[in-house]
Amino acid sequence: MQKTQKKLIKKTIGQKFQAKSYEWSAVVNIKPNTTMQDLEKLSKYLQEKYGFQCYQIAIHRYEGYRRRKRQKTH
Repeated sequence: MQKTQKKLIKKTIGQKFQAKSYEWSAVVNIKPNTTMQDLEKLSKYLQEKYGFQCYQIAIHRYEGYRRRKRQKTH
């Protein structure tokens, strides 16, 4: 991990970086028309701004809870 990330963590959280693993994950809420190219742009932004390298992007559009009318069965 680069010194700039460690300094950012120290500044933001107020504690020294303590993790043994440098893997991070993020979940992003997207709109129905969000494309993979949009997420690749986000990945590039995160790399440039924070130094975090994205190694996997997955779009899960059809997950989540959907309320349906229950049908009675006899």
